[in-house]
Amino acid sequence: MKPYLFLLLSVLSFTGNAQVTALQADSLKQQAVADSTGKNRQEDSLKTATAPPSRPDTSGAAPAVSTKKQRPGYQPQIKLLLDVGNLGLNFLDERRNDYEISADYLYRNNWYIVAEGGYAEGKIDYDNLKYRTTSSYLRVGGDKSLLEPISKRDLDIVFFGFRYGIGMGTRGDAYYVVPSQFGPSKEGVFESQDFIVHWGEMTAGMRVELWQGIYAGWNFRARFLLNGKVFEQKISPNYIAGYGVADKSTSFGFNIYLGYAFRWHKKSPAGHPQ
Repeated sequence: MKPYLFLLLSVLSFTGNAQVTALQADSLKQQAVADSTGKNRQEDSLKTATAPPSRPDTSGAAPAVSTKKQRPGYQPQIKLLLDVGNLGLNFLDERRNDYEISADYLYRNNWYIVAEGGYAEGKIDYDNLKYRTTSSYLRVGGDKSLLEPISKRDLDIVFFGFRYGIGMGTRGDAYYVVPSQFGPSKEGVFESQDFIVHWGEMTAGMRVELWQGIYAGWNFRARFLLNGKVFEQKISPNYIAGYGVADKSTSFGFNIYLGYAFRWHKKSPAGHPQ
């Protein structure tokens, strides 16, 4: 029986060693996995520790802002101007008396609404032709300043503008004499004529504040008569207020102004003056 027992013991011993070996292999695998996991965690921790922390910007630099220039507010005002240039010409030219005024309103920065009006008398007193003319006119339009204001009280301007003008008046009876070398002169009368004319106009000039609302300035004008045919086959007025000589389809003029500006404070939405 001993040989059989010895064989049985040998088999049992081999089986036990195999089991122990399998258990040891499993233990080594688990240990390897644990070591790998711990190493990965340690590497992640080191990466996190070595990453530079974010720091607030302490350089003091101002945040980027728009570089677009802000236009200052404007001071509302109305200017009333008298054409002193024409007043001077009235003393120098006996054939005419001309009176003109102008008013402009600062509607927006650099934009002005303009109204102008006046009255004129004209006289022709030649040996062979005599008559008188009276007329009045109204012009409306706008001026655009070519200068950018540096403050809301900076209201000196150099401008370009446009106008529409309408004039009306009467040319009185015209007495004429037609001399003849072969007999007596022929005399006659052209009856008086009422008229209405209108024209377009381009103008340029400047306005300068001399002192506390007192303004001076000038205008150069180019005027284009729109219905000149109204005087065909008739004696045209020698002078129409606001336009000039009526027998010309294009008229040029120059005005010198002096006046005063009336100002007020613009109210904010809350009702308080700005």
